[in-house]
Amino acid sequence: MQNKALDQLVNDGDISSYLYQNIDENGIVGSSKCRNTEQLVLTFPSGKTLKIDTFCSGCLENTILALE
Repeated sequence: MQNKALDQLVNDGDISSYLYQNIDENGIVGSSKCRNTEQLVLTFPSGKTLKIDTFCSGCLENTILALE
């Protein structure tokens, strides 16, 4: 995925890179028919990372945001 806002953060040097990916219910990169997780990993110039995960809770389709 490419994103203008994230690309600008990279261009400005605020973050070194980012990785966006879909992860299925088994933790494997790729899309799933149900309970797909979206993950964004930001890497900062210091080498530290912030991993942000969202996922659907099931039939109610509630979205949960997890920061690691």
